[in-house]
Amino acid sequence: MRWITNIREVFSVKLLFLAAALWVLGVGSLYIVLIEPQVATTEKIREELAELNNTRFLIRTTK
Repeated sequence: MRWITNIREVFSVKLLFLAAALWVLGVGSLYIVLIEPQVATTEKIREELAELNNTRFLIRTTK
């Protein structure tokens, strides 16, 4: 009967490891799908604002 409990323990540890691995993959994929595009968009907006400010400065100084 002892081997049955050993099998259950090994199986439960494997399930726990699998659940942890799936959780890590899920969090990683959520970061890639949801957060990363927003960061890239924010950087692009900052670059466009910097270019716009530079253009405004050039327009003001050349008048």
